[in-house]
Amino acid sequence: RVTPAGVVTEFPVPTVPASLERIAVGSDGNLWFTARGSNRIGRITTAGKPRVLIADDSRIVRASIVQHIRGRFDIREVTDGEAAWQAILLDSSIRVVITDLTMPKVDGFELLNRVRSSKVQRIRELPVVIISGEEESHERDRAASLGATDFIQKAVGASELLARMEVLVRLST
Repeated sequence: RVTPAGVVTEFPVPTVPASLERIAVGSDGNLWFTARGSNRIGRITTAGKPRVLIADDSRIVRASIVQHIRGRFDIREVTDGEAAWQAILLDSSIRVVITDLTMPKVDGFELLNRVRSSKVQRIRELPVVIISGEEESHERDRAASLGATDFIQKAVGASELLARMEVLVRLST
């Protein structure tokens, strides 16, 4: 956890300082460390792979998407919209968000609204891809009016999903 007194430094793997005092996996999925004799907090990143956040309360849907994009992207998964929002706020390495519309705590519509109305440009311009079913045209229209970047069906094929993610990552950089 980053404290106000701490300074965050990111180190791509395997460039990690040798003088580590503590290292732990944070609730955000990152490896965090503190250096000996310092209040500096650092994060170890996965160099070279753009990060995709997948927000869906269905483990099956998340697993399907992960299976399709696993080799090309660093993936972070959350099960509700509030956890997705916290991840977006805290993790500046997220390049694309894939979200379901119906989730606990905060639904996909509210998540999309928070992203598009953020005062932080990086967040406001994040590509947000909505996971939808064929029968959900009204929900897709509502999400489009809130600023959704793209839509994928729950049964999307690997090549289509990879192509879309690659384009969105390039556009967001």
